[in-house]
Amino acid sequence: MNFSFVYGYIFLALSVSCNAYKIGAIFREREDAHLEAALRYTVEWLSQRGIYGDIDLVIEYIDVLDHYDAIKKACKMLEKDHIVALLGGSHGALNAQLERITDDLDIPFLTAIDDLRTDMGKSKIDFWPRPQLFEAVVDMFTHWKWNRVVLVYEDDERIRRLEQLLESEEYASIRFYLIKVHNGDYMRAARQVKELEECRLLHRKDCSEFSRLLVDMNPEHTYNFLLASLQMGLIELKHWFLLTNMELSTMDMELFRYNHARFISPYPVDSTFLTENRDAFNFSHFKEHVSEKWAMKTDNSRNLKMMEAVFTFDAVYAFANVFNELSSHMQMNDVPQTLCRKSTRNSRKYQHGRSLIDNIVHNDLHGLSGDLRRLNGHPLKSNFSMRIHLLGYSGRLDDHRVYLKSQLCFLNMSVPFLRFGSHLALPY
Repeated sequence: MNFSFVYGYIFLALSVSCNAYKIGAIFREREDAHLEAALRYTVEWLSQRGIYGDIDLVIEYIDVLDHYDAIKKACKMLEKDHIVALLGGSHGALNAQLERITDDLDIPFLTAIDDLRTDMGKSKIDFWPRPQLFEAVVDMFTHWKWNRVVLVYEDDERIRRLEQLLESEEYASIRFYLIKVHNGDYMRAARQVKELEECRLLHRKDCSEFSRLLVDMNPEHTYNFLLASLQMGLIELKHWFLLTNMELSTMDMELFRYNHARFISPYPVDSTFLTENRDAFNFSHFKEHVSEKWAMKTDNSRNLKMMEAVFTFDAVYAFANVFNELSSHMQMNDVPQTLCRKSTRNSRKYQHGRSLIDNIVHNDLHGLSGDLRRLNGHPLKSNFSMRIHLLGYSGRLDDHRVYLKSQLCFLNMSVPFLRFGSHLALPY
């Protein structure tokens, strides 16, 4: 028998599998369709590039919000399938349950959603740029000199995230009027805005200034409110709508685009990444893929959150880069010995989990949503900036970059003009 051939074959097999690893996810088939589509697309894209190893996906589905079933399936993926990272779904409470397991086992827990919880555990790596979005909103208030703002919201948890904006002395010059959508009654909320700006409350002398609206709702609820506003006569030349969901380019705005109102939204997709990877990554194809899968699974629901798909891309992209980098000087191909805690035994941590988590948080990467050094929690260590999408009376979606305040100038208060060509991007 030719033993040299056998040994050579074994060595080749080990070499091929040295960078093979598995990423797990627990999804609701309908609500998480956009995340699953982005996950599968990203893994396929990384595999085609041939430099990130062999990535396998292990996806489990839950029909309802059965937390026990989700935990059971997560432990199976960790113990039997040997996943080395877990991707969270779109439900914050379910993610919180899974995070308890990943904290205990040192498994990187990657999330890409607008989670209303602000607390962070030991394993969760949140790619949603929450602090940067807040800073972008505040900067736009300052740039456009908004001193009176109507804040429309539906979820009480969302408003708690804006406590700093509402209560801080730093923003005391901005006067807010809060309107909550109760039980899906968007027409009632729109009527309240109309009454406010028409001075039906006679003790107010500055009602005409309440034509700037901050809409803090998901895409579907935002659309419903805009539709009610259109019926109520609130979408006119004097009205500005600032959308915090960052989905202005994704939402169906056909009914609103020619009514002369201004619709504004921060936009995190980074043009530098698209330019540098134009031969390898087709963003239009990515969006089409996610949109098609979402429409097929949800019967064309209006609640598509494309930016969550974008951050999912970056979550997997960052993990693959870090795993590949660590593999160059660490033995990463040993089988994980991870065990969940049970009544009869203690848990067993993933041997490389802490190294992966720390290196992802302190990365030096540039992803689809820009500078991923924002994950380290120190704004001065990153150069993350957002773009502004503006849909004005022309009916065209304009794309502007947010610059330092010294780089901003205005033709007048209704037509913002941002100087291009500067590299002084505002670091949020």
